[in-house]
Amino acid sequence: MMSTSVGFRTAAIALLSFAALPVFGQTGNSGGTGGTGSGGRTPSTSTGNTSGVPRSNPNPPQDRQVYFVEGRVTLADGSPPPEPVPIERVCNGNAKREAYTDSKGRFQFQLGQNTGVLQDATESDFDTFGSRSSMTPGASQGVSRRELLGCELRAVLPGFQSGSVMIRPEGNFGQLEVGTIVLKPMGNSEGAVISLTSMQAPKDAKHEYEKGQKAAQDKKLPDAEKHLQKAVSLYPQYAAAWSMLGAVHSEMNQNEAAYKDYEQAVTADAKFVNPYYGLSVLSMKENKWKEVVQYTDQAIKLNPYAFPVTFLYNAAANYNIGNLDAAEKSARKFIVMDSEHRRPEVALLLGEILAKKHDYAGAAAQKRSYLAMAPNAPNSEAVKEDVKRLEALSQNSQN
Repeated sequence: MMSTSVGFRTAAIALLSFAALPVFGQTGNSGGTGGTGSGGRTPSTSTGNTSGVPRSNPNPPQDRQVYFVEGRVTLADGSPPPEPVPIERVCNGNAKREAYTDSKGRFQFQLGQNTGVLQDATESDFDTFGSRSSMTPGASQGVSRRELLGCELRAVLPGFQSGSVMIRPEGNFGQLEVGTIVLKPMGNSEGAVISLTSMQAPKDAKHEYEKGQKAAQDKKLPDAEKHLQKAVSLYPQYAAAWSMLGAVHSEMNQNEAAYKDYEQAVTADAKFVNPYYGLSVLSMKENKWKEVVQYTDQAIKLNPYAFPVTFLYNAAANYNIGNLDAAEKSARKFIVMDSEHRRPEVALLLGEILAKKHDYAGAAAQKRSYLAMAPNAPNSEAVKEDVKRLEALSQNSQN
C-alpha cells in the first residue's frame, strides 16, 4: 500500500515547480497558484500598429480572420492598476492568456494570431477550443465568428473580482473595442496585492521594474535580475520589485538571495501579501514546515482571497508537524475555495488528516473524492487500495 502521507508531500512539492510564477504575474506579479506581466506590452508589440488607421487582415483562410482587440482595465475607483495585469480570453470555460495592460491600464492584442505571450505554468498547452495548438510564432491563423460565440475577456489579479466583457466580432476591418474591465477587491482585507509603494515609485524605477517584469515573463532571468536590482537601487522601498526579485532568484535556485529579497519587500510594505506568499513557497520547497505555517498564517491574515493556495500549503505544513485540527480547518477551507477542483490532491491530504484522527469513513470518502476528480492519476490504483483499507477499518470500528 502507498504511504499516502509521503505520496501527498511528494505530489505537493512536484506541483511547486512553477509555484513562484504567480508571484510574477499576480501583482503585475497566482499565483496561485499567482506572472510577471509583459512589463506593459506596448501596442507595437501587441498589434504592430499604433497609428489608429484601420489595418487590413493578413489573408485569413475562408471565413477566418485576425481581430485587433482593444480595451482597458480600471480599479473600482476608476484609476488604472499601478502594475501590469494579465488579460485572459475565456471560451467554453477554458482560459488563455492573451496580453497585459500597459501603464495606463490599456491592452491591445491580435486575436487569432500566435503572439508569443508566455502562458503560466498552470495553463494548458491546448488552445481554448480544445485542440493542441500547432501555430508557429507570427503565423496568422485567424478565428471564425462561430468560434468566438460566448467568449469573453477578464483581468486576473489575486484578491480582486474581475468584471468581464464579451467579445463581439462585429467591428469594421476586424477591429474590436471591447470597453472597460473593472477590478473590485474581494472582501475587506487588511493586506493587498498592490503595494502602496508602487504608486510612489519614481518614473525611472518603474521603467526598470517593467523591463525586469517583461524579462522574467520571457524567462530571461539574468536580464530580469539586472533590471529589478536597478529598480530597487533607485527606489529601495519598492516592495513589488523586491518581491519579484525574490521570485526570480527562486526560479534561479538562489534561495538564500530569494529569502532576503522577500524580507526586504516585507520591510518596505508589511501589508503587501505577495512576499509572504513567496516565502511560503520557498519554505514548502525546503520542507520547512514551521516556517510555512508562519508565512501562510500571515498571508491568510492579511488577505485570505489573494492566494487561496496558501490554505493548501498551510494544511500540508500543519499536518506534517502534527497540528491536525489546524490542518483539517485549512484543508476544508481550500476545498471550498477551489471550486474548479484544480488541486485535487487536497482531498488526499484531508483523507490523511482524518485517518490520523481515526475518522476512517471520512478519510475513505475524501479519497474517493480524489479519485472522482483525478480518475487517471498515476497513483489511482494505490489510492483505491487505501480506500478499501480505510473502509475495512471503519467497519471494524463500528463492530
